[in-house]
Amino acid sequence: LPVKMPRLLVTDRGRELLSKEECSPHNPSKYMAAIRRRVAQPDEVAMSYLAEAVEAWGAGLNRSSAVMLGCACERLVLLLAKAIAADETLPGVRKVGKALEARAFVSSLFEEIRSTLTSFRGDKKLPKELGDALDRKLSAIFDHARGLRNQSGHPTGEEVSAEDAEAGLLLFPGFCELVDKILTELDKVRTASKGGK
Repeated sequence: LPVKMPRLLVTDRGRELLSKEECSPHNPSKYMAAIRRRVAQPDEVAMSYLAEAVEAWGAGLNRSSAVMLGCACERLVLLLAKAIAADETLPGVRKVGKALEARAFVSSLFEEIRSTLTSFRGDKKLPKELGDALDRKLSAIFDHARGLRNQSGHPTGEEVSAEDAEAGLLLFPGFCELVDKILTELDKVRTASKGGK
């Protein structure tokens, strides 16, 4: 009997989707490259944790993926804290600095960062679009990643679904890009305050 080969017809829409750069963990190399393109200066520590998170998810190790993704997010939070604490002229900086020195839980440190960034939004030290994204993106995505990490990082036996782990990976590029933009703005504020002295 002759072997029948399946026929595949690629539509115009299919060609368009195939030609776009993929930002999905289903294609790890394109996913990582897409994040690097979105971020001015990717942090190599965060990117190494993210690469492990993607690899673990691809292997079906969802708890491991969630823990590594949580580490990548926490690294970005630490970078934000250090950037805020580096400029003593900024309001709220002492609380962030004290939380860093005390090695506070990352959730407490994040609350101090969020509070400080919210005050920057009110003082117009952050552009409106970044200020508006603090609750919608920064807090929401960090809370999702931290929740998954906490669920995974304690010996409760609780499972993490592939969908939940994938959701964290799909949200991370936006979180990473937002943190990078905030870091860039904080650098501009710091430079302006030094120039004004």
